[in-house]
Amino acid sequence: MKNILFLILLLTNITVQSQNIYEKKTIELFDKIILNIGNMSKKSPEIKLVETEFNPASFNSRNKTIFIEKKLIKLFQNNPNFEDIMSYIISHELAHHYESHGWMKDVSFAYQSFEEKILEKKERDEKDEFKILQRKQEESQADMFGG
Repeated sequence: MKNILFLILLLTNITVQSQNIYEKKTIELFDKIILNIGNMSKKSPEIKLVETEFNPASFNSRNKTIFIEKKLIKLFQNNPNFEDIMSYIISHELAHHYESHGWMKDVSFAYQSFEEKILEKKERDEKDEFKILQRKQEESQADMFGG
């Protein structure tokens, strides 16, 4: 019984350690990419590895933070192209930062509730359609810049 318990604890520890290795690799990749971008005119964002499970990778323009879910890292950790995959994901999110995506969302929050009261349904629909098109454009730009 002791041997089985020891084996379970050992395997659990090895799994946790290997996951931590890939989390460390992800942070190291982020640091290398920031250095290679070489754009010191704009403060680089922070990166946070999180336990959430609703958005695998994202950039928050308000607090200048890139969030990478640990679940995403775990998904790719056994892939021989782990570094390539994570580098692209990180670069895509960095592109949102360096291309200043999201700044209009930050500025418009103060006026959004006022506008919502004034606009008719048609204008709201046009506004939503514009947001969708703007989002698609930003994602395409981040794909190209990140690549």
